[in-house]
Amino acid sequence: MNQNLNVSLKDKSIPEPAIGNMEPRLPVAAPSLSATPELDRSRVFSHRRRALLFLLAVAATVLAWWISGYLFAYTDDAYVTSNVLSITPEVTGPIAAVLVKDNEWVKRGTLLFTIDPVPFRLAVEQARAEEARTEAQLPVDRAQLQVLQAQKEAAGAAERLAAANLRRDTPLAQSGTISAQALDTTRTTEEQSAAQQHAAEAALQKENETLSLDKAAVSSAHAARLLAEWRLGCTKVVAPVDGFVTHLAIQTGDMVSTSQAAVAIVDGNA
Repeated sequence: MNQNLNVSLKDKSIPEPAIGNMEPRLPVAAPSLSATPELDRSRVFSHRRRALLFLLAVAATVLAWWISGYLFAYTDDAYVTSNVLSITPEVTGPIAAVLVKDNEWVKRGTLLFTIDPVPFRLAVEQARAEEARTEAQLPVDRAQLQVLQAQKEAAGAAERLAAANLRRDTPLAQSGTISAQALDTTRTTEEQSAAQQHAAEAALQKENETLSLDKAAVSSAHAARLLAEWRLGCTKVVAPVDGFVTHLAIQTGDMVSTSQAAVAIVDGNA
């Protein structure tokens, strides 16, 4: 029976498996256990680098923002400081009137505010009176100078006459024509005339000096009068340029001084 089975199996052909349609398979290497730690370490290093770069970027942004606060100003209502002109009055006194408003556009020469002019007007009147007094003294000095000049000339003439008499009487006294007493009288008269001449010259020189001092007083009074008038004019404070009024914090009755700015103007031409 076994022989018959073998014969029948030999007669039957067993089909071979078709491999024409099958793609060849490449051998796949088994993953190495030693490569896994290196891959993990590279991933950890990449995450750390990204985190470090992120922190550096945040720090740089914060630092740039902090520095920009010192270099730039961000606002919708501001002016460049270099374009703002601070106006300080030239005289000290109470404000009589404020004629502008904050943020108002003004032209150059516009009256901003006024300071009480009464004390400055009185100072001008006093300075003018002093100038007039010193000027009135000059004609008196010149007249006195003429009188002293005449006295000097008279004393000089008297001294010359007394000197001539002394020169004439001296030989006469020696010859006995006149007495020694007469010669002494002549000599005394000559000495007195010379002294009077010296006194007249000194008085004339003093009067010349007085005239020079009075002229200097006139110049000083004139300068004082000009200064008083200038100070009176400074009671009217005007805009030096075209622009907007800003930092206006004064009102009627406030005391302003030469050491503190009263108002500012944003230069419209800058």
